Amino acid sequence: MKVIRFIFSNIVTLMVSLSLALVIWITAIQASDPLRAEFVTLDVRLVGQPENSIRMKPSDQQTVQLLIEGATSLVTTLSANDFSATVDISQVPFGTETAVPIIVQFNEPGLTLLNQSPQEV
Repeated sequence: MKVIRFIFSNIVTLMVSLSLALVIWITAIQASDPLRAEFVTLDVRLVGQPENSIRMKPSDQQTVQLLIEGATSLVTTLSANDFSATVDISQVPFGTETAVPIIVQFNEPGLTLLNQSPQEV
């Protein structure tokens, strides 16, 4: 019975120690490379326009502004080339003004898209 209590009390101590070590490690990592938010402005590329059709609106170049968050070491090295913003107009009916969502893509793990403006064109 004493052996079981001894083993159980050591397991609890071990688990508490590992939990505290994990908390300290995460805090140290974030202190050395804190999170940072950054704005990125991208040109929106329209894809899927049917042949023999003319786009009436938007007639000028559209842009989208992103608010991204990530580790400072990652965010400071990013450029607009690391992102893409597309609008697929292949399913838009002819002669109808239609709002179409802007699809933003990026392949950087560790980044979070906090906000996108506008959401659609």
